[in-house]
Amino acid sequence: MVNIIIENLILENKKAKQWDSNYNDRGLIFTNHYGNPMTLSSVNRNIKLAVESIKDKDGKQIITKHVTTHTLRHSHISLLSQLGVSLKAIMERVGHTDHKTTLQIYSHVTEQMDKDMMSKLEAVGR
Repeated sequence: MVNIIIENLILENKKAKQWDSNYNDRGLIFTNHYGNPMTLSSVNRNIKLAVESIKDKDGKQIITKHVTTHTLRHSHISLLSQLGVSLKAIMERVGHTDHKTTLQIYSHVTEQMDKDMMSKLEAVGR
């Protein structure tokens, strides 16, 4: 889900650069018409528009969940956890100083990982 949204935003930036000579490509994902950083409300509005534009071949919206910058951050932390990235590395990446904060965010991921581990162990025992 997140990759699709980011890819759409990057594509929009490339179009802006192509069509507007005033666009300054600074390598940012969330930019205004001139390539400058967007405000948080503008970012969330553009994420909403990007999500709404993602449809299946029948024109039905694929993503029905409300997506914001907070959703993307939460997903990022959860994915890092699922990939087995250390708690310390995740904390450094997202700027957390208290491990409890990070653990609270992805505790549901570790619960799922525990269930998966138990399933694998049960399969070995058969």
